[in-house]
Amino acid sequence: MQLKELHPDMQTAIMQAAKLGDAELTVSDAVLGSIIRNACRGNSQMAKLLLDVLGETPDVRLKERELKMKEQALDSGQFDTTLNVTVKAKEVQGDEHSEGGQSSL
Repeated sequence: MQLKELHPDMQTAIMQAAKLGDAELTVSDAVLGSIIRNACRGNSQMAKLLLDVLGETPDVRLKERELKMKEQALDSGQFDTTLNVTVKAKEVQGDEHSEGGQSSL
């Protein structure tokens, strides 16, 4: 939605708060521009928000690095691709073969 499509009072308020002069911009452009300006001024909360939006958080970078290392290991044959599965027996309720409704595997 473009700023010019908003109610005039809301459009004026957003444009003043975001220090914009172009009503052709979308609301998301105005918000993103404001976040970037505040992050560049040293607002740590806006910097964190900006990095989150861009996918540049430490968590995301670690996961990307881990995936890249696993892919390289698979490509070079250094990775064990066998699947180790442990199966534990448990009680199953409502088994059609037992009268008491319980049986164990």
